[in-house]
Amino acid sequence: MGWYNDNNNRGNSYDNRYDRNSDNRGFAKHNANDKNDNVRRRDGSGRCFSNKSFQGYNKADELHAPYNFIEFADTVIERYSDVDELPKHNCIATDLKTGEIHYTFTAKTPVFVGGETEAPHAGQKEGIKTQHFYKNIAGNYEIPGSTVRGLIRENVHILGYGLIRDGEDIEDERFFLRDVARSDRAVAEKYKEMLGTVYDRNSKVSVPRDVKAGYIECKNGEYYITDSESGYYRLKRKNAALIRMNKGNPDIPYAEYRNVYYTVRYGLVDEITDEEAQKKPYMKRGIMFSTGRPLSKEKPHCLYVFTPKGKERGRKVPKEDIESYRADYEFRVNALKGIRDDGDTSLWELPKEGECKPVFYLNYRGHFYIGMTLYLRIPGKQSVEDGLPPIHKELNASDKEVIDYVYSMFGFTGDDFSYKSRLSFLGAEADGKVEEMPGVTLIPGQPRASYYPIYLKRDGEHNENYFDDEIELRGYKQYWYGAEKVPEIDQKNEKLPTIIKPLPKETVFHGTVKFTNLSEDELGLLLWALQLDNGCYQGIGKGKPFGYGCVSVKIDSLSELDAGKLYGSSTLTDNPYNDTTGKIVDYIERYKKYVSDIIKTGRTVSIDDEDRIKDFMYMHRIFGANYIDTSYMPPEQYGKGKEKIFKTVKEYRERKK
Repeated sequence: MGWYNDNNNRGNSYDNRYDRNSDNRGFAKHNANDKNDNVRRRDGSGRCFSNKSFQGYNKADELHAPYNFIEFADTVIERYSDVDELPKHNCIATDLKTGEIHYTFTAKTPVFVGGETEAPHAGQKEGIKTQHFYKNIAGNYEIPGSTVRGLIRENVHILGYGLIRDGEDIEDERFFLRDVARSDRAVAEKYKEMLGTVYDRNSKVSVPRDVKAGYIECKNGEYYITDSESGYYRLKRKNAALIRMNKGNPDIPYAEYRNVYYTVRYGLVDEITDEEAQKKPYMKRGIMFSTGRPLSKEKPHCLYVFTPKGKERGRKVPKEDIESYRADYEFRVNALKGIRDDGDTSLWELPKEGECKPVFYLNYRGHFYIGMTLYLRIPGKQSVEDGLPPIHKELNASDKEVIDYVYSMFGFTGDDFSYKSRLSFLGAEADGKVEEMPGVTLIPGQPRASYYPIYLKRDGEHNENYFDDEIELRGYKQYWYGAEKVPEIDQKNEKLPTIIKPLPKETVFHGTVKFTNLSEDELGLLLWALQLDNGCYQGIGKGKPFGYGCVSVKIDSLSELDAGKLYGSSTLTDNPYNDTTGKIVDYIERYKKYVSDIIKTGRTVSIDDEDRIKDFMYMHRIFGANYIDTSYMPPEQYGKGKEKIFKTVKEYRERKK
């Protein structure tokens, strides 16, 4: 992504980016006589993301996290142009490489890979789980082969210029205005404008006047919204009649609605009951709507009473708006289960065929935004996938099966063709007698890219957000390495913690990778992805944000199958493998040469000179640098960081000593 100069020739300018509107696609099929034909790229001069504009800032202006990002490549290398070119599995090819890699992991910090989980002990809070380190069938501690496979696959993806596939390598997600508005004034103003928010002098609260109360129903698989007769009225939770209706309990359940009878005084619900026998002649019929749990317990949501459904014909909700709501619900469903004590999420579900339920909605520029709260979640213009480099988006949208190094080596399942992996990862078993450490308490979490100042690139002087016309993701998320830290547990956090039992630092693991019919460049990439450059570490298992799982890697041996020995031996005791450990460096260099010849068109750099490769190795080499704050920011700092700077790996790498 930094490969273009002002003349649109290939260069090494960090400040130049591709042009999103360029039509120079540079797509070419693989040609055995021209290695440059199996590269997919997007050329053009483009937007400037120069860091020069904010040189000289101080640490108070910086954001920090236990991770950073390796830029996505703007080039995709297609190793095989057609499935017919892929090596076969039913024979050992004499012109390809088959054999085994034996390696050793040594824990630099405590390491944990989840295994058996035990129920809470006496005195522990219900739901808290203790998880032990994984054990193999023999009862020995082991890093499973699947864990090692995932690690190496990601490294191959980065070092091998792989295609970032939607739904496979990245989870597409669309973020919502309400989430981002909490930490960005400009977005907050946009959000208020869309909702038509005004200050009500009588109630002394801000009211989104364009958000309406209505009823959504499903007819023949389509969804329709009908306005309520007269909108809605606010109902305070401290209303005495409401508390009497709730059997004297002031804690009104969240996320439910019920039929009620009510009166209104000064614009607020005054009298209310849900019993027919207590209804008074002057009371009106309506539906009391209790929304979800508020963000602040000190400022609980009020309740709402909807007037009955109007008699006019309902308006059809566009299918894309229904799908947007449904996708957001499915993504949030686990979090929504924590709002009610019984875990019921039916309030947020769309009505089934023939059903009708109350809903807040906004009709804005031809789209219906619906929700179960007055302040609706409105999707932004851009999703995560929109932030990928253009070449990745274009290849994802095409019908062609792109066979990059990841697919060719690790296998894939396509619509019309599947290909088995040519790699087999055996578990890495712990060496000798080793004991688990005392339990460490972690709060489970799912990092999301909604905090755009960190996850999106900076456009000049400002952080991009998901409501800009164009965005760029920073890249592959990678964790910094350093001494383990005891996680601070926020007692207000409602997520149940997990107690893990790591193995101590200096624990040694021995593992094996078997490979079949690899080309020399594929074998070189595999070896490089495993050991990286001199002095580099790898990250394994859980707890990486807190320093756990840092291991050093040593390739103990490389052995290759000699087909002549295998088929020509007169005895079963002959070893058909040749020790080729001395060729490890040579194979890695062959891969680098192969790829450098592909990507260097118009420039003179090798793969080792690529900024993204330098950044990747830098992150894997640095351990406990005192000039990098690898802690999570306190929650209160996130809202203050909308224009603060999240330094790139390159800035750390090129810092002034």
